[in-house]
Amino acid sequence: ISFIKVTKDGSSKIYMSVNEIGSTINVGKKGLILLLENGKKIDRPNADLDTKVNKGGRGYVYSAFIELTQAEIKLIIENKITDNRLYIYDGEIKNGGKLSEYLKCLNK
Repeated sequence: ISFIKVTKDGSSKIYMSVNEIGSTINVGKKGLILLLENGKKIDRPNADLDTKVNKGGRGYVYSAFIELTQAEIKLIIENKITDNRLYIYDGEIKNGGKLSEYLKCLNK
């Protein structure tokens, strides 16, 4: 997971990129879910996914790139991300606390 802040004409937007490894090829699929430590989740069922061959190993890399809302930014800052799902592929987030701190800095 990574965050990107883009500022244009005095207005800023924060985007999030999520990658997950999958064992089978699925093209044209959608769906991103983030689970937070407080039991809530951020659900983006219509998030487009890109699929590429995993050049560093086996399988395929699925990725989503979304613009975060202010409500989502607040949720992630206050509650670390524990898990993610891209389409049917799940991953555990081990550095959720760091991600919350990074996002806090970008949101200033």
